[in-house]
Parts: sequence; structure tokens; C-alpha cells
Amino acid sequence: MSGPRRVEPPVFYPTLEEMRSMSLEKYVESIEDDLEEYGIGRIVPPAGWTPRRRGYDDVDFRVEKAITQHATGRKGLFRTLLVEKKPLSVKHDFKPMAERPENQPSKAALEDPTHATIEREFWKKVAYDPPTYCADVAGTLFDAPTDSDDATRRASDDSEKGSSSVTTPGWDVSRLDSLLSRTLKEKNITLDGVNSSYLYFGMWRALFAWHTEDCDLYSVNYLHYGAPKFWYAIAPEDRERFEILAQGMVPEMWRACPEFLRHKELLISPTLLEQNGIPFTRMMQKPGEFVVTYPGSYHSGFN
Repeated sequence: MSGPRRVEPPVFYPTLEEMRSMSLEKYVESIEDDLEEYGIGRIVPPAGWTPRRRGYDDVDFRVEKAITQHATGRKGLFRTLLVEKKPLSVKHDFKPMAERPENQPSKAALEDPTHATIEREFWKKVAYDPPTYCADVAGTLFDAPTDSDDATRRASDDSEKGSSSVTTPGWDVSRLDSLLSRTLKEKNITLDGVNSSYLYFGMWRALFAWHTEDCDLYSVNYLHYGAPKFWYAIAPEDRERFEILAQGMVPEMWRACPEFLRHKELLISPTLLEQNGIPFTRMMQKPGEFVVTYPGSYHSGFN
């Protein structure tokens, strides 16, 4: 048997004209075969495109249920415990905490262009100094939409000015169009994080454990600003092998709940995946990029 895949998933580069002429829904349909093969893909918009023309200096949210992430385990297998913190301000409380020297990767990790050093540091320190994560914050950082007449007028202006933030409404993560969102809208139903958007504010080592999306839906993630985000993914065709491996590693969790992976508690390192012949991909998402996960794809990662 050949060894597990250790390749980066596909990267797509839509042109500004493509972003203007088709929605993200339609663009994803056009790259669906590649997404299915790897379980995940990165979409890099063209230079100059931005979803927020005024920048991010004014960003602040009150987070009612920030969490600290405690990981216990050893040798690449960990279980996470989430402990709620007092409400905090992203700008005045969380940002200064995340920028402290003790909450930063080493200089060597930041300077390694291969990202291998920062990956090793994460897994070496995952069970120490629990990071804080502001997750599932309802809201959006995309500019508010304009009516169609105004958008058409401003599209012409933007083409002259080199700006494109208001001419691609179909790429607004907070208002994505899909069969599901259209159906829920007809029924006047809102499912938080499904047909409404969530924001996530992470610091170094804040993580998300192995999981698939609710109802095995697609997911889309846009990284607005800050440091990059590291992802692992397992393609749908390798899903069953991964589930069997996880069951064997933590049989007590499996006996307690056959759907234990949906609890988003389990971390399995890439080293363990390699040792057990589970194919996976890894990649780094940079600010200004989209990441799309394919239905049924397990994914995990860290900030």
C-alpha cells in the first residue's frame, strides 16, 4: 500500500471578472470535482479585491462566551475541554492578550517558509498554556450590500478606481446564496452558522478539532486579517478509514456516543495519521483567502 498523500490541496485563482459575473455558489460548482478529491480547497481572490473597504482598525465585538481550550493526552492523541470565560471585548481584551510575547510562536517558526517549524511547535505545546478562542460570534465584517442600481453604477466607478469590494455581492459570506439558504429563506428559518454567518477570533494555538460540518454540508471560511490559519483535511473517500482509526484510538468515547467525532473534541496529529496510513492534506490559509470544505470531509487545524 502506498503511503498517505502529503500534498497541498488545490488552489484556485478567480479573476475579478469571474467574481463579478458569478456567485461563490456557481464558482464552487465549477471546481467541485477538485474539492471532492481533496476534501478542501483554497480560493485566492485577485489583488485589489476586498470585502471591507474601510479596513479592520475599528473592529470590536463583545464576546459573551469566549473559551479557553484545554487539551489532555500524549503522543499525538488529545481530547479537548472547553472552559467558558467571562465576557470580553475583542479589541480591548482579546487582542492585547493575543499579542503578548508569551502568546506568540517562536521567531524561528515565523521565519520558516515551509511552515514545518510552526507545525511542530503547535503539536509540541498543544497540551500547555491553554489558548483563548472567541468562536461562534454572530456577525459579519463584509460591507453592507447596495441595491442593484447602485451596485451597477459603482461597478463602473470601481473599474476606474481599481476597487472591487462592492461589485461582487455573490461572494459575501454573510449572505451566500445556495439551494439550502433559498429553501430556509422561503420558510423564514434562520440557522445560526448555516444560513447566517459566524465570526471567529483566534490567537496562536487556538484550534478546531476533527469534524465534518453539520448535516455534512459544505463550509466556507474567509480569513479577513491577522495571522495565517493552518488546516488539515481528509477527503470523503478516506472518511470511513479515518473513523475506524478514531474508534480504535478512543473506544470509550465511541461506546459513549457513536457520533463522538461530531462533539469536536478529538485531536489526532499528522504523525499518527501517517503512521496509520490515513491520507490527508495540509495547507496554510493567508489573510484575504477563502477556504471551502467539501461535504463529508473531515478537517481540523489551528490559528
